[in-house]
Amino acid sequence: MNGPVLSPWVRRFFALVVLIVIFGGGLLILPGVVQPQWPWAITPFNGAFLGGVYLSELLLVLVLVAINRWSPARLIFPMSFCFVTVVTIISLLSLGNFTSGKWSVYAWFIAYILSVLIMLYYLVKYRSMPPANPAPPPALWRMLLFVQGILLVLYGIGLILLPATFSSFWPWKIDQTGSFHAQMYSAVFLTGGVGSLLLARAAAPAEYLALGVSEVALGMLSIVGMAIVDFGLKRINWFAPNTLLWLVAFAIIFGIGVGLVVKSRSSQTAVG
Repeated sequence: MNGPVLSPWVRRFFALVVLIVIFGGGLLILPGVVQPQWPWAITPFNGAFLGGVYLSELLLVLVLVAINRWSPARLIFPMSFCFVTVVTIISLLSLGNFTSGKWSVYAWFIAYILSVLIMLYYLVKYRSMPPANPAPPPALWRMLLFVQGILLVLYGIGLILLPATFSSFWPWKIDQTGSFHAQMYSAVFLTGGVGSLLLARAAAPAEYLALGVSEVALGMLSIVGMAIVDFGLKRINWFAPNTLLWLVAFAIIFGIGVGLVVKSRSSQTAVG
């Protein structure tokens, strides 16, 4: 059901990605250590959110490292390529936001540009391989994944084109000046949208699991991270309409993620 085993170099590459992603996750877990080393100046709320993003990416990558088969790679390759490509492009267009002279700036661009090239290579290499499970999800899941995918892609595009407008309901001001963080965050939603749309067409148990654990982590850690930061700063109005809208949005992402994890287990049982 998981398809053929991939090249051992796939596992080695993504094992290296795990180490890089752990550093990003430190923005949430060890902000006092990681924030001073980050390649640009980052505020506490943005740091916590970005740390949650990297931890959700960590879980996604760990699924592939553990399995190293076409399923879940069929899902994770395009998602990873989308994420690193969008982040690289936004970074190159926003060089003025990076702190010159920091080692992490050089490491950032080297890591992301190489990741774009490597992921493009894997996409081309495995482009003709069919899904491990060619059957589409059940009708309800297919519709839910399709709707989620479209909404996430549209929101990601909105953050790129109209960052101030599409980030205006967030509980904290993402960017004091300019649009750097809002556009950078577009990668998160575009990546989730790509994964959802791919899964809506065909899905194997490991692919449900991969997208599910990443959505559970993103939904939960986004809310928890904001709460942790606000515990000390007291800047969030938790009952404001915009905050409630933001909380509901990430709670829905969390709920869909839980459903996908459960679906992965039930699908695996049915196959077994």
